[in-house]
Amino acid sequence: MTKTNWNKSLLVLLSGWLTIALLPLGVIAILQTQRVAQEARESTRNALIARTETIAQAERAIIEHAFATSSFLQTIAGDLLDNPAFCSEIMQRFTSDEREFSFVAIVPISGIVSCSSENGQIDTSSWPFFEDVMRARETFIGVSMIPPMSDQPIFNVVRPYEIDGTFAGMVNVSVPYDRLSNIAEEGEAPDLIDVITISERNKVLASRKGIATVSDELPAIDTVDIGNRSTFTATSRSGQDRQYVVIPFRGGPAAVVGVWDMAATVPQGMIYSAQSVVLPVLMWVTSLAVALIALHALVLRHLQRLRGNMDQFAATRIMQNDGRSKPFANEMRGLEEDFIRMADIVVREEANVENRLHERESLLREIHHRVKNNLQLIASLMNMQKRRANHEETRRVLEQLQDRILSLAIIHKDLQEDAYDGVVDVGALISDLVQRMTEATLPDGQRLDVALDLAPVNLVPDQAVPLSFIVAEAMTNVMKYVDAAEPDKPWLRVSLDQSGETATLVMENSIGSTVQEAGSGTGGPLIKAFAVQMDGSVTTERDEDSATYVLTLTFPITQSRAKTH
Repeated sequence: MTKTNWNKSLLVLLSGWLTIALLPLGVIAILQTQRVAQEARESTRNALIARTETIAQAERAIIEHAFATSSFLQTIAGDLLDNPAFCSEIMQRFTSDEREFSFVAIVPISGIVSCSSENGQIDTSSWPFFEDVMRARETFIGVSMIPPMSDQPIFNVVRPYEIDGTFAGMVNVSVPYDRLSNIAEEGEAPDLIDVITISERNKVLASRKGIATVSDELPAIDTVDIGNRSTFTATSRSGQDRQYVVIPFRGGPAAVVGVWDMAATVPQGMIYSAQSVVLPVLMWVTSLAVALIALHALVLRHLQRLRGNMDQFAATRIMQNDGRSKPFANEMRGLEEDFIRMADIVVREEANVENRLHERESLLREIHHRVKNNLQLIASLMNMQKRRANHEETRRVLEQLQDRILSLAIIHKDLQEDAYDGVVDVGALISDLVQRMTEATLPDGQRLDVALDLAPVNLVPDQAVPLSFIVAEAMTNVMKYVDAAEPDKPWLRVSLDQSGETATLVMENSIGSTVQEAGSGTGGPLIKAFAVQMDGSVTTERDEDSATYVLTLTFPITQSRAKTH
């Protein structure tokens, strides 16, 4: 059976082509799924920002109001200081009308405040961070846990102001800290960890959980960009994965940071990210599985069954009918019906050929039988003529012709009885021919020691016939030596050997001193002529010292029909 490569099977090849066919759809599916995933992530981000804005709305309103108030007072501080009494009245209105403010003041460089929400002058030069703020001359946002003007922590917004283009002091707006840390509403999101207010240097200003422990929830990075709205994922300082939402305040360098539980905010985006690869792969696997199942159901199983039937038919000429359903597809049904018709035609043709071969063999056997009988009849007639001949020369010629006709009869007998596929076993032919000629021509009372070493070489009749003539002529020559009066017992050795596509016949016999040369008669020229007919070569050798005569014939075996065992 021919060895097949698995990568050349119809199933593998079709899988490859289906993969190529589905590749554009897979790419489109991946791009579409990635776009959906991107939109989902963006939607999740916007939703998270909106939730954070809603939850931190109260903190943002208070702090942005403080930023706006400080910015407003910054622009009119010089005008208000021209009338300290009116200025103090304005400051007191901020603390009475705007309840989220606990202290509002315009603080000059000297630190002696005459315009504030408190009555009278106040010396702020000894307050914490006074010198640092005046030296920095920039907006400051901070928390005073022990403020000098209050018994509770306050949130300060400090802005520098100028008079005639020259730095003149700071505007201070204070908010009670508990207004920022105690505004959690009922029904807030359970996945919200904390809402933290930080400055531009990531300094914590406020927290729902309290400033003392809030640092554990800050991201473990150097700085957080508070200039733009953003969301990012990071590990907190306590080692937890968190989702952070940054919403900057309008009017000041601060922002509110929403800290969210990772499991409650990220899964949707992760699912869509995984779907961007998993869904196209599942689509490809499903499509390929459906196609291969259909291929197997409609084509492959019928082809396998048809191949099995063909193999069985080729080996046994038997059509298997396993009772399985016929193919559903018209093409496969037609292929199976064509095979059945072809097999039926082959069986009928082979039967016809076998019948014709049988008739031909019978006819050939009959022809060989008739030719053999006719040749034997001719040999018998010649034997009768030989007995009636008065001259020795006539009897000798008739005897030689009789031997040749007898060898032809023996050949046809073998073709009739033992020929296979039109060839003859010349080993058996030579053995039979030597025996028959020895018995027919050996004088009464004369003995001949015969040794045969004949290989079973098969030849077509075109070679077997001239080879039999050569053996017959050589045996005629042997019989002349047997007739010689010699004291020693005469002998004959005949061997036939095959080496590859060449055969060699050697006939060696004893000789007497009174016999003429073997080549003086007609036998020698006939042997050479028959050797030429076989495309072979013949040599003879006579050794007087050992009293032996050797004939060697070498010839090629015809390739077209000859067989060897």
